[in-house]
Amino acid sequence: MPVKDSLKAKLDEAARKQHPVLVLSREDYDAGDRIPEEIARVTNLHAISAFGASNIPDSVGELVGLDSLSVWEGSVAHVPATIGSLVNLRTLELKGNKRIATLPDSIAHLGKLELLDVGSNALEVLPEAVGELTALRTLVVSYNPLARLPSTLGELAQLRELYAHSCQLTAFPDVELRALSRLVLAFNRLRTFPISVCRCTALRDLDIGKNAIPELPDEIAQLTSLEELHLWSNPLKVLPEALRRLPRLRELGVDPGRKWPKDLRKEISARRKRFRRDNPDVVHD
Repeated sequence: MPVKDSLKAKLDEAARKQHPVLVLSREDYDAGDRIPEEIARVTNLHAISAFGASNIPDSVGELVGLDSLSVWEGSVAHVPATIGSLVNLRTLELKGNKRIATLPDSIAHLGKLELLDVGSNALEVLPEAVGELTALRTLVVSYNPLARLPSTLGELAQLRELYAHSCQLTAFPDVELRALSRLVLAFNRLRTFPISVCRCTALRDLDIGKNAIPELPDEIAQLTSLEELHLWSNPLKVLPEALRRLPRLRELGVDPGRKWPKDLRKEISARRKRFRRDNPDVVHD
């Protein structure tokens, strides 16, 4: 099948540039919204952004200089193993395809990857190979039917942000993510507060709302960098005294009627006011 004129024009234009970015939409695809294999003929592509596609062509593995690959809000069901050849890739976004149920083990070869977004898909398992992505800084797995996360997450020494909300998680792996500053575990099935989270001592923002957690452990006092803690829609009756030992906490999201430690509400309110005074350009909720 011949390449559509719109895509041919984009490929010809990209071939004339030094670091070309290829932006694709449905008007460029083959029948069935398929990205044609011919995109690989522009071997110096720097980035691809493809909206609404139904596939990732096997030939993508030939684009070894690719820095960013985004195939989003489409109906992709299969991620080819050839993606592991993209050894210079820093960004991989596959969000919103709804149908991706597995990731190939070959992603372990993406040693420069800094952002992986596979949110809003059909993943039931995240492969152990994710632990090989040692440059990863941001991982998004939200809106997948995941019951667990692999223990190999503990190998991600550079991970700063982990978004795993709206899954089906019943536990959090026994890991120590020392660089992690933001963790979102809201809308899951956690019945206890994960003790391993208390070892993520660089955490500044923790959202664990909408679970089934009845109490907080005293070990939460180890999170001395924590600034925002969201606990709403959990069956908590009492907030522990350990929260008083979080010197930077300035936002505490809980349901009305919970019993607070003495003066904690006043202390947090004062910190929040100081923060807003000292950071007038920051957008506040």
